[in-house]
Amino acid sequence: MGMGKALCLFVCLGAVFSQPPTKPNIVVVMLDDVGYNDVGWNNPHIKTPNLDKMAREGVTLNNSYSQPVCSPSRAALLTGRYPHNVNMDGAATFGPTIPDGLDLKYWILPQKLKELGYTTHAIGKWHLGFCDWKYTPTERGFDTFFGFYLGANDYFTHRTTIGKDGFDGLDLRFNKTLVTDKDGVYDTNMWSDRAVEIIKNHDKNAPFFVYVAYNGIHGPLRAPQDAIAKYPKISNGNRRTVGAMMSVIDEGVANITKALTDSGIMDNTFFLFLSDNGGQYGSGNNYPLRGAKSTFFEGGMRTPAFVSGGLLKKKGYTHNGLFHIADWTPTILSLAGGDVTGENLDGIDMTKTVLEGANSSRDEIIHFLSQRNLPDSPPVRQQGVIRQGDWKLIEGHVGHDLDDWYQDPFDLEGQAGATRWRRGLGGKNKDKLNKTPKVPKVRTTRAPKPAKVTKVPGTTVDKVRPSGSREYVTYLFNIKDDPYERTDLSAQYPELVQRLQNRLRELHKTYPNLKKYQESELSNPDNWGGAWSPGWCTAENSVTEPVIG
Repeated sequence: MGMGKALCLFVCLGAVFSQPPTKPNIVVVMLDDVGYNDVGWNNPHIKTPNLDKMAREGVTLNNSYSQPVCSPSRAALLTGRYPHNVNMDGAATFGPTIPDGLDLKYWILPQKLKELGYTTHAIGKWHLGFCDWKYTPTERGFDTFFGFYLGANDYFTHRTTIGKDGFDGLDLRFNKTLVTDKDGVYDTNMWSDRAVEIIKNHDKNAPFFVYVAYNGIHGPLRAPQDAIAKYPKISNGNRRTVGAMMSVIDEGVANITKALTDSGIMDNTFFLFLSDNGGQYGSGNNYPLRGAKSTFFEGGMRTPAFVSGGLLKKKGYTHNGLFHIADWTPTILSLAGGDVTGENLDGIDMTKTVLEGANSSRDEIIHFLSQRNLPDSPPVRQQGVIRQGDWKLIEGHVGHDLDDWYQDPFDLEGQAGATRWRRGLGGKNKDKLNKTPKVPKVRTTRAPKPAKVTKVPGTTVDKVRPSGSREYVTYLFNIKDDPYERTDLSAQYPELVQRLQNRLRELHKTYPNLKKYQESELSNPDNWGGAWSPGWCTAENSVTEPVIG
């Protein structure tokens, strides 16, 4: 072989072996308590220009559903299963004194991605259990973790105080090491900076999965003063701070996407943005949807979401198909070249839907399945919330007694009670919910006029808080025709109610016998050097028996 040919072979082989990985990088940005009306593309008062641009140029998911509270949503996201199928109550969280965590017998997304050659990184809020080290991120498939274990902490001190006894401790870790030198540094900026650092320093020969779980806009509501100063026209203090918190997140995401672009890998990156549940009453906002966080109305579970990145073959539009947060595990694994056949997941592979604009493959969502004790019911009474096609049945309790419609106080400026939360029915906003919304440069700030409510048999819409949090109810809504859930149709369609009830009863036959725990004072940070720390329980990898009923 001549020297020229040998040199050519050497150079060509070198080019082949130095090519970047074909598997896409995955970035998932999860926000906390961010409701439908807390993002700029749905609410012009919230300044999120970078997120707005990504949503507009990517694919906005107009019917994206999470669970009504934090831990169940995070479990569904990372397992691809409904919470009740990983032995969790779909409306309860892993509190700081609960000796439990996400069941170890279920693999989670980073573990599968590592098998496919990915490096995996978790940033921000965990909230899937911490009493045993085995429940924590670096023992569940993440190569690195920079964040906190509990459901909330102070954004500047990184401490959490809970309970009547005032248990107080630091909650900030890098991997398993307590971080003590970040007092005064804003959480959101730390999470964004960490994501940028990972992207800039990643191994070019391996794809990465970066899970950025911002705790914004979960309470306690805190933001840098310069960010708050950007909202001088909002007189409601909580909403002004929420706007500031969203603006800081927006800037952080812009830094993350810039790092992807500067590294030349945006075209080979799949970017997902979503929220773990609806907005919290009094801070977040879900208008014109009904309800709030912790409820099974649309405002508690239907959240802003979009996908972005160079992998999208069709972009710049809004997809109105159904998505559930559990769908992202099989979708991401499919994008990464994995195979979840035979895994018995509740999530559905939506790869063609998000990349090519195909119809959603989902026609049913089991929003909630539970058996709880209620004051006005037998010791155990089955409950559930199910969506099939356009129809949604709520059977049992609706969550907290927040089943009203709450306008953004800024829309009420100049009216009596402008700084307070008020009930309102905006008829014009129905178009925004069921049609592809545009994101114009300037939008009106006038509040929509209240819609006239027509009472029909069985409706409860004319009552301010008709159900309360513990009353057993049966509601039927047509979400396509009635996205506000103004009219209960259960009396008009008894056969449909019966069919959906039968479906829930079938599911209840395999409902797990959930473990019951007493809160433990062993978690008190005073027992662990002033920090919230693992070590006060023993993780169980137990198989639970189904309750037949």
